[in-house]
Amino acid sequence: MNFELDSEYLEIQRQARELAESIDHLAAEADASNDIHPAVLGALQASGLSELMVPAEHGGRSERLDPLAICIVREVLMATSSHLDSLFALQGIGSYAITVGGSPAQRAHWVAKGSESRVSCGTRADRTGCRFRLESRYD
Repeated sequence: MNFELDSEYLEIQRQARELAESIDHLAAEADASNDIHPAVLGALQASGLSELMVPAEHGGRSERLDPLAICIVREVLMATSSHLDSLFALQGIGSYAITVGGSPAQRAHWVAKGSESRVSCGTRADRTGCRFRLESRYD
């Protein structure tokens, strides 16, 4: 079995390493905070890596989400900063459910924001500001 990454994935890994290195000096401060660290969020937004979290029709890099690409990025980010990794992961958590089950209006409003790292609940890292309501569409 071949466990080598294709050049596409090596490029994604390189981009993730570049991002992680750019915030390394902020990692301890960001990881200790209960609030979203603006400089870490800004670096994530500038990297474009959140484009991996949404399909191309909403500003993403590929037609469908690529779990391997997402895992490669998370592996790199979490080695430097749990805060940075969490910010990245939350873009997918927030946008995936809407991509799969949201109305066209919800997808148009929210999913593209995931590709730009602009999806979050409240302003605290513990996400206590989130409110969700589940409704059955299938009676």
